[in-house]
Amino acid sequence: MPHNVTLSKRGINWQPQLWATGCDWTGGDIYHIKKSSSECGGFCAQSYGCTHFTWSSYNGGMCWMKGGPVYPEEAIYTGDQSMVCGYMNEVFWEGKNWARNCDWPDNGDNIGNVRSNSAECGQKCADHNGCTHFTWSSYNGGTCWFKGGYVGKKKAFRTTDASMVCGVLYEPPIPATVVMGLD
Repeated sequence: MPHNVTLSKRGINWQPQLWATGCDWTGGDIYHIKKSSSECGGFCAQSYGCTHFTWSSYNGGMCWMKGGPVYPEEAIYTGDQSMVCGYMNEVFWEGKNWARNCDWPDNGDNIGNVRSNSAECGQKCADHNGCTHFTWSSYNGGTCWFKGGYVGKKKAFRTTDASMVCGVLYEPPIPATVVMGLD
């Protein structure tokens, strides 16, 4: 994306709607289109393959659609407060069954926790009776939260905490009661 600014990683203040000013992403360009800054994020959300975006005043205002996994800490600070960048609330599953920057809705499914590091959390869940999915956070020096019950990966949500990890032991088939709308 053409612009004449010095790039650094400092000073990005993410808003709850997952956008910030004065930032950009390197690479991942899918295409660009003339849009206003206020339309850019919504256009990305409706565009196939767009996972993040940058808006700049280049050429009268361009919205740069970008694709591929991206995390907030990968954004670069441009110092140009007229620029806007953002990302979609999508969890990017690493390997098969775990992801960074994510958590699960609190549905009363917490069945225990143990202090651990993030790399051990999946195995600790597997060793805990009834655990089907987990979240690791830096709480109390590192805590693995065990969760039980049916869960699909689509229930996970993105957080702005780069240290958090969530995962599933396996993704079970959808129960017939859910498919039939009886749940």
